[in-house]
Order: sequence, then C-alpha cells, then structure tokens
Amino acid sequence: MAGLITAFILSHLLNLAAVASTLFITGDWSGWGYLWSQFYSMGFVFFYTLYILLLLIYIYYYSRAVKSNPVVSDDELPSVSIVIPAYNEEGRIADVIENVLSINYPRDRLEVIVVDDGSSDRTSIVASRYPVRIVQHGVNQGRGAAVMTGIRSARGEIVVTVDADTRLEKDSVKRLASVFRVYPWVGAACGRLKTPRTGKLIVLGQWVEYLLGYSYSKLLKSLTGWMLIPSGAFSAYRRSLVAGVDVSDTLAEDFDLGLNVIRRGYRLYYAWDAVAYTDVPGTLESFLRQRTRWSIGGLQVLAKHRDMLFNRKYGVVGLFGLPFHYVIGYAVMVMEVFGLSFLAGLALLGVIPPVNLLTLLTWLLLLKTYSIILLAPGWFYARRVLGEELGFKHLLFYWYVYYYLLLYSVVRGIIVYLREFTTKW
Repeated sequence: MAGLITAFILSHLLNLAAVASTLFITGDWSGWGYLWSQFYSMGFVFFYTLYILLLLIYIYYYSRAVKSNPVVSDDELPSVSIVIPAYNEEGRIADVIENVLSINYPRDRLEVIVVDDGSSDRTSIVASRYPVRIVQHGVNQGRGAAVMTGIRSARGEIVVTVDADTRLEKDSVKRLASVFRVYPWVGAACGRLKTPRTGKLIVLGQWVEYLLGYSYSKLLKSLTGWMLIPSGAFSAYRRSLVAGVDVSDTLAEDFDLGLNVIRRGYRLYYAWDAVAYTDVPGTLESFLRQRTRWSIGGLQVLAKHRDMLFNRKYGVVGLFGLPFHYVIGYAVMVMEVFGLSFLAGLALLGVIPPVNLLTLLTWLLLLKTYSIILLAPGWFYARRVLGEELGFKHLLFYWYVYYYLLLYSVVRGIIVYLREFTTKW
C-alpha cells in the first residue's frame, strides 16, 4: 500500500512540473496549460489524492469497520446524564423527553436534564410534566452556553447531548456509553445520524450528504485516529474532560468540545451502530441559514485552536486532521470560486477568445464529471454496509446541484465571519 501511495503522489508531482513548464516556458495560457492550471488551482487533484489515500485506508480497515461495536453488561455501564439544550421548543420538547425516557438503560444510572436557554414560549412548563431536571437561563445565551450549563449540572460520568429534534433508538445510548468502558482512550464519541428521505430536493440532498459526508467520513477518521467533530445532535463525553472548558464563544460547540478532548490526550470515536434520527431543514432558506452558521462556527473554532495546527504534540490530528479540515472544509471551496471567477473575468476582458473559453468550460465540465469517482467509496459503504438505497441519480444530484449550495454557504459563512461575530442559535 505504501508503494501505491508513493507512486500516486509522485505522478501528481510530475504532472504539476509538466504544467509549470507548459505555462512558463511556452506561455500557452489559453490552451492545455491554462486548463490544467485551473484544475490544480481549484484543488481537485489535491482533494482527489487525499481521498484516494483515505480509500486505501478504508479498504485496509474494512473488515473491522463493519463489525458491531461491543456492548457491556448493565452492571458495567457508566452513569449517564442526557442533556437536552432547548430554545423555544414548546412543540417538540415533550416528544424528545418521552423518547429519551423510553430508552433501554438502567434507570438508576440515568438522569435527564433540560436546559431552557431563555425561551419565550412554554418550553420549561411542558418539560416540567416529566421526571427530568430543568435548568433555566434568564436570557438567551446561545447553544454553546446551554450545552455547557447542562454538562456542569450533570452528575453522570458520561454526558450525552441530544438535540430537541433528535430521536434515539432503544439501545443507542447503551452502545455509545459502552465505548467508554471498552476503550479507555476514548474521550468523546458520537452515533450515526439518520435523516428523512422525502421528495423535497433540499431534504434529499441532506440525506445523501449525511450518508457520504458524515456516516462514511466519520468512520474513516475514527479508524485512523483523526476524527475532530462529534456530531452535536447525538454525542457523548467524559464529563471530567469537558466540565471545565468554555465553548460559549463559538457556534460549533461540538467541534470545540472535540478539540478540547483531544488536547487532554484522548481520541474521538464514531459508533456507527448507535443510531439516532434527526430532522433537517426543509426549506432552502432554513438550510442556508443553518449551514452558514456551521461555516462561521467552524472558523471560530479553528481560530480558537490554531495553535494545534501542524503541532506534533497532537499527533495525527495536528499534523494531518486539522490541515485537512482547513483545506477541504474551506480552502478548496474558496479556490473553486476564485478559479471560476478568474476564468469568467478573463473572458469578459477578452484575454480568452470565445472559442477557447468554450473549450475550457467543456473540459472543466468533463473534469467535474470524472471527479464524481470521489463519491464511489462512500456510495459503496452506504449500500453495502448500511443497506441504504443510494442510487447513481442521487450522486449526480449531490455532485452537480447540492454541492454548490454547500459551496455557497461556506463562502457566505466566511464573509459573515470576517464581518461580524455571533454565538446565538
């Protein structure tokens, strides 16, 4: 496998050298040299190379990945506090509490805490009808503050965060909590989130994204030791590791908590068979609002923990995980927008003749089509391991339409982040 990786990297270095010679020796900016310079500037080859490396690692670990995670006996399970942060959730808080109270977990080792983050509706009144602890903020302080209030109020060894729009399978908490007993090096863990699959295109796109971008990628990162983000909708933490931190200053408290756990010398874990069902935005407006918030939150966390970047103290996370997140999460998308904008600008200025522009656009479309192979490993995993009916038409929609919504939300988040800071819901 090392030989394949070396050969792949060398082939791209040689190709890049050929591009440089074409550009700077022949000066052919309007032909093949220009085409390939755009290809590289938008990050496709860099993304492709890293993804192939992950694919090789996935194949290597495949036999381990499909096995169910071990579940300990009830006598060995740790005490668990389930924290439900809520803001104006009057209509959903009863459902999530009833769901949590119905899970298969020893009652003497389970407590449920609802944190009402200054709601203006009847969230606390509805929650008070159930045998749960209620903690209230006098004013809205933001999701991160609500999560931390719950963690600091918890008595359990393990704190599980569950969103008000999330529903748990009966054994999901037991599976997640067992991870901490079986693997003492785990400081935080998350389960697999399943989303609805409806006729709405925006919901369908998120269904595909959760299968490819979350279920599959989290498995790879968990196996290789550089998982960074435990999904906030359903995550678990060793309370002793996170009770003293502050994540109220970011919009991505799960990312922030994950990096704080890594700072303490622990790893994050993905339990693919601990399943929860979560709602997703059903309109384009709500989707873009959510993803812009996620983009801003990610930048806040990366800035807050920038000392971890390329820091050997944090092992594979510092040397590879965080740089990869910077590049794939933000830099590649920014480069793609820049590349396409630069190409359009040259055409408007007359630098590129119309015929050559048409040729370039055609080849860029072909490259985009070719690069759909990047989705192949995730597609295989979703169908073979998870048993999901993920078809080729879903990949096409994701790659040609939904991807550009993600790109727009990331760039929009960067712009808002540079202009203002906010930590509200």
